[in-house]
Amino acid sequence: MKTIFSLFLTIPVLLTGQTAAAAGAGDGARDARLAPYVAVYDLGLLRARRASGIVSANGRIVSTLEGGCEGWGSQTRMVVDYVFRRRGEKLSDSRNTSWEAADGSAFRYTASRRVNGVVESETRLTASRDGAGARAAVKVRFTLPRRKVTELPEGTLFPQQATKALIKAALAGKQRFRYMGYEGFENGRARLVTAVIGAPDNRLKPEKLKSLRAWPVALAYYPAMKNGLMSQTSFGLPEYEMAFRLYENGVIDRVTLRFTNFTLTGRLARLELKKPLACP
Repeated sequence: MKTIFSLFLTIPVLLTGQTAAAAGAGDGARDARLAPYVAVYDLGLLRARRASGIVSANGRIVSTLEGGCEGWGSQTRMVVDYVFRRRGEKLSDSRNTSWEAADGSAFRYTASRRVNGVVESETRLTASRDGAGARAAVKVRFTLPRRKVTELPEGTLFPQQATKALIKAALAGKQRFRYMGYEGFENGRARLVTAVIGAPDNRLKPEKLKSLRAWPVALAYYPAMKNGLMSQTSFGLPEYEMAFRLYENGVIDRVTLRFTNFTLTGRLARLELKKPLACP
């Protein structure tokens, strides 16, 4: 289960980046404007195969997004209580904090994971672009769990850049695209993601989001090779998938997290929208 818990460190970031090939997906649509917010999601087990050993699971995600002028800061905590058929109870507590420059030139990320109160992993890194523009290559410098430097493919985007790109794609009527994104993955590599965007979803919305447009979105995450490409044998097997309804201000609800042997659902239980900063 260590691999599964590792993936949970990055899922709460919610959305990843796109490649240069997809960077123009929103051309012709107005620029997406993200809203600062605090969102709370209640998690539950939707289904589990016997092979997972999971009998029940419930938990909560608390996600905060702040800033918007020079950069975006986010904090996320995800706590899930699992009950296994043979191994008893495991409480997974994952936390991450990040800051991303508004122009996509830099990214800072720290994360930790505890299982039953014991620290299992810690990550600390900074990332920056080697050249000007959002499509330049990215260097990632780790200080935890050990010092190392990795390089991401040209065009890899950080989370908030990519969130805006996905919203722009939805506003432009795009239905699908593939992209590379980096959210602080422990192996220092970007992931290849396929995104499918559905028709506008006007089903029952939270009161604070009623006036906003929203779309069902499905993402499939694939493990990337060192050069950012996929091997022919592994392309059809995503590490995990997630689906949600995405609003034009960056908030999501109706969350589904799909793994090989089990699926979790997330319900938006509370939302506080903060006043955007008056940027120059």
